[in-house]
Amino acid sequence: MLSEGKRHYRRKCIIKLLILLFTQPTIYISLILDYAIIFMKKILTVFYPTVTPIHVTTFAIQFARQNSCVIHAVYLSEEDESGNLNYSFPNDLSITQDFSGTENISQINSQLIEDNIKIFKKECEHNGVTFRIEKNTTIKQLIDETMDSNLIIADSESNFIEQILPKIHCPAFITSTTELPQKVALMYDNNLSSKLAIETYISLFPDLANLPTWLFSINPDEEDEMEMKLYFKEKLQPRFSNLMLQIATGNTKNEFKNFLDQLSAPALAVMGAFGRSAFSNFFKPSLARTALKEKNISLFVAHDKKF
Repeated sequence: MLSEGKRHYRRKCIIKLLILLFTQPTIYISLILDYAIIFMKKILTVFYPTVTPIHVTTFAIQFARQNSCVIHAVYLSEEDESGNLNYSFPNDLSITQDFSGTENISQINSQLIEDNIKIFKKECEHNGVTFRIEKNTTIKQLIDETMDSNLIIADSESNFIEQILPKIHCPAFITSTTELPQKVALMYDNNLSSKLAIETYISLFPDLANLPTWLFSINPDEEDEMEMKLYFKEKLQPRFSNLMLQIATGNTKNEFKNFLDQLSAPALAVMGAFGRSAFSNFFKPSLARTALKEKNISLFVAHDKKF
């Protein structure tokens, strides 16, 4: 039971809110919306300042609508201490730099940034999605912000992907196509990380449970294969309507790439966190980001469970 002092304080707060409602309704509504956003699920969309890929925006909006999320659109700083974040030739200015000058390039890029933000705002407003814009964000600030986010969405062509994936604190969806996935590959290596990724994927994307889905593993030993089949039958089959089991043997790198090549439709690869998954070890410069370079493959990586 509340004390008399607390009841009195609550009554005063209610009276103040009612006064604000009738005297300054615009401020009242803004205040209520700000408090509501605090309790909404939060997804980050990450963009290089001069490039806002439409497939990233489209997927973020669809996910936000289905899950009552607020989108925090993060536009990275052009000059970041972590290194070069540029796409290759985000505009044609690099070709004519000798003629236009650095100052002119900066002015044109500033206009590109504002134009991209306007497009993003228009898409969100058209779809009735709540959003926030953050500009000039560093990689470090972005990684810190993932601590209280439910999902981060980025373009597979972004050069900053390899920098952020090992360090972020929430699941990541790295998309490479304007089409939503039509097939899903659950990469399984019989450790906690891969199982956590699968469970997080199921929780975040229940609407994808009807897609053709493979539980895939390479060179499991006898004990791991038995456990995989049990996991497939008892844990996963009841939750998917079109689930298949596939086990490959041979050169791990080649089998992994061959399997991805077989997924001809736009597909999604689900795998565990970097450094804690056998598959995640492939996403190093030595393999040239095998899945990310495949135009029909998007990637879902889970670091911890947020939903």
